[in-house]
Amino acid sequence: MGGIGALMAFVVVGCVGVMAQRYVAKRSARKVWLERPGCSASSPVQVSRFDDIDSFVRAQRCTCGGRCVLRSEGGTSEGAIAVRVVRGECDRCEDEMSFYFELSEVQH
Repeated sequence: MGGIGALMAFVVVGCVGVMAQRYVAKRSARKVWLERPGCSASSPVQVSRFDDIDSFVRAQRCTCGGRCVLRSEGGTSEGAIAVRVVRGECDRCEDEMSFYFELSEVQH
């Protein structure tokens, strides 16, 4: 019984180690992803047409490699700047994604 118990403990420790490594890797990739332009309210992408928003969102990839599926759009403001927020979801891992766009150059 002692040998089997030790083997099971080894397997459990190995599984926990793999899960911890995946968690740290995903967290690191998410941090890098959030530093890209348009991925946070502090660094919105300037657009001159609303079509530019759709093109930008379609071109984005999740950290897992999946594509963004548009879920909602809304407006907000960062001080005196009008900001459009587009929320989406990865078609592969279902992580939520938000993109921010500065609309000061958009002609109505």
